[in-house]
Amino acid sequence: MAAAASVPASTEQAKYAKYFDDNDHFNGSYDVLNRPYRITTAGNPTYSPAQVRSLAANAMSEGIATAFLQVGTDGLMNTFLQVDKVESQMGRPDHRLTGNMLVQYGELMGNNQPAILHLPDNAFNVAAAVRVPTAAAIETAVAGDPDITVMGPFADNDAASEVVRCRHITVVPPPFVSALLARKDYSAVEVWQIVHPMCVAKGWEESCAPFLNFIRCAMTCSVQGDPPLVARELPPPILLDAEMVERRDRIIRTDFPFLNPALSGLQNNQVAQHLGAIRQDFREHRAADDARRLEEKSNTVEAKFGAEILMDIMILNQAPSAQAVAKIWTKWSKAPKFQHLTLLQKELDRIKGELKEHGLQIIASVSILNTLKNLLLVMVCPNSILTGLNPFRLHEESNESQARNAQLVYEMTHNGGAAPTLTDAANMVQPTAQAPVALHQARQMVTRLAIYVAVIMGINHPLVDALIAWKFRFTSMEQRLHDMMATDPLLPSLLVKRVAIATSNWFRGQLQAGQISLLPVPVFTSVFDAIDEESQWKPETPPRFLTALGLSHLATPPPAPAAPRLPAAPRAPAARVPSGPTAPPPPAPGGGAVFLNTNFNPIFMPYKNSSAGCRNLRDRIGAGTNPLPDLPLSKVDNDPMCLAFHAKGVCNPTCRRLADHVPYTTAEYAPLIEWCGDNFPV
Repeated sequence: MAAAASVPASTEQAKYAKYFDDNDHFNGSYDVLNRPYRITTAGNPTYSPAQVRSLAANAMSEGIATAFLQVGTDGLMNTFLQVDKVESQMGRPDHRLTGNMLVQYGELMGNNQPAILHLPDNAFNVAAAVRVPTAAAIETAVAGDPDITVMGPFADNDAASEVVRCRHITVVPPPFVSALLARKDYSAVEVWQIVHPMCVAKGWEESCAPFLNFIRCAMTCSVQGDPPLVARELPPPILLDAEMVERRDRIIRTDFPFLNPALSGLQNNQVAQHLGAIRQDFREHRAADDARRLEEKSNTVEAKFGAEILMDIMILNQAPSAQAVAKIWTKWSKAPKFQHLTLLQKELDRIKGELKEHGLQIIASVSILNTLKNLLLVMVCPNSILTGLNPFRLHEESNESQARNAQLVYEMTHNGGAAPTLTDAANMVQPTAQAPVALHQARQMVTRLAIYVAVIMGINHPLVDALIAWKFRFTSMEQRLHDMMATDPLLPSLLVKRVAIATSNWFRGQLQAGQISLLPVPVFTSVFDAIDEESQWKPETPPRFLTALGLSHLATPPPAPAAPRLPAAPRAPAARVPSGPTAPPPPAPGGGAVFLNTNFNPIFMPYKNSSAGCRNLRDRIGAGTNPLPDLPLSKVDNDPMCLAFHAKGVCNPTCRRLADHVPYTTAEYAPLIEWCGDNFPV
């Protein structure tokens, strides 16, 4: 019977995660390490499988720590450490494991080997070529479904894919080992999310290309329902006898000198410990599977939102079951509350990409999140622009960093990480609305509405199609609408209000008790037919509506009452008076109306308080003995920005640059800030 091997007893824990962090033989240059795993699509490797096996087996004798990654047929990624080939020894009979390559499976357990596996020779063979997703395609897929574990199959003409080739196993560069040892149930997509951002940040995409290609192959299903082509069954654990236990313990003591055998006492039989560790590993996996199944049963849309809300969701989506509703509902039901805003943002970004609206700013707010989750989609009345899912609430954020910070505060607050200030709490939940003072803002608001509807009701919903049709018709008429704005600056807000009212009315009808089938969606484009026919189309704009949008100055003044007719006075002879200066005419009604910049950025406060006038500065542009340079160009139409609106926070309705009366982010203001710093007296 083999004697029990001694294991060093130490209060310090030996961890290969730290060992690889502290022992990077390649010092950030991984081209040599990955070169044997760089395979062309033709499958003609520079190194044969036997040469790669030899390099792997000899690395430890050269003082190089080795780690390898393999994907199992269950789709989980397996990390192997410190390859050791058992060789024949002169004068001694061969061991039953002579000629075999042994590897440690995962991290140490209490300074002892967790499990030792036999790595077959064919593990280093070249696998078949695989059409895999591009890095951008993976990013898009994860944004759409954070729980995705496999991708594919991909068609040959899929632009979001490419063909690569790799071995059935790959070497792991040292900086990634510690993260991979943290768990044994990583999917390939999760591993990609760990390693790819670091490769990009460190400039390792090319030197680590074979490693990244293997991970992409490991996440790709080439045949629906089959495991990845590079997958291999996880080798069974080997029951080590005393000789092999001592052999592996020597490797540990070499890597961790503080495990001095002089400090150790005899422990229980190592064979029993190995079997116990393996059994414990299987028990933990079984318990984790049971817990996951229980969680999946409880984390349903109905359990999260209630049966009544679920029924309304299904009616809006026209879904035959809870499983067929838009993805966001399932994601919200399975995720903790602090993740809900992030999930909404990811889904907005995904839909935005599918609709080819890549340049559109759309930032999820806590206020809109609550509106969606509680299905508070109907406006209280046609002029209550702070209620319901209406386009006035879906405006551009002038301070993008502040809006993103609100998302972070929400996540930290609901994750127990921090308590918000009163200001932060108010900013998170307070609904906001803005008037579109330019045509492009109206178009963007309605486009955002289409994206939000697609998130909660599916991108193929008829309401989404109707809103997109409005956008295309609007774009085709934009020049004519621009001409109409010369006499009606309220035009963008009137168009948006028509959409808001029609959408709210449709939601009200669709969500009324007893309405199961899909109601006809509004024909949003009818407003443009009315404009073409010069018929009445403008909705009412009562003072309450204009005040909420900061447009009170554009209200049509009520007609003055007619003066009573007085009897004519007797006609006096004309008197000759000396000529003199003529008195100025009385001011025209409404002559004091102004356009206020309701999103005035405080960085311009020194210029707002300056006595220098914008008209004088504009007159000096390109003129006089000391001319000023041209103003920066507007992001709207590439004409000069309106200096008064942005730097002073106020302008007049007859401004020639009315189109530039739109919100800017602080970053977008950079050219104007520089211009003012050089030319605006303070």
